[in-house]
Amino acid sequence: MDQRVEEIIALLKELQEDNTVPRNVKLKLQHMQASLEDEGGEISLKVNKILSDVEDIANDINLPMFIRTQIWNLTSMLEGINA
Repeated sequence: MDQRVEEIIALLKELQEDNTVPRNVKLKLQHMQASLEDEGGEISLKVNKILSDVEDIANDINLPMFIRTQIWNLTSMLEGINA
């Protein structure tokens, strides 16, 4: 697995373990992680789907600002894969 993908998975795990992250967001993060860990499929398609989901999460009004910043960092990391 690509080093960048491993870093993204690590960030997803970190966010899932944070007690301030709402449960519905944690569930979406788990789905993103499972998608990246799945060996089948084209990585660029997975990343595009995840970017769409991340945008939805970033717009969640219940998300604390410091978590939102980490979500934006996740977006940058994902866009780096598609570049």
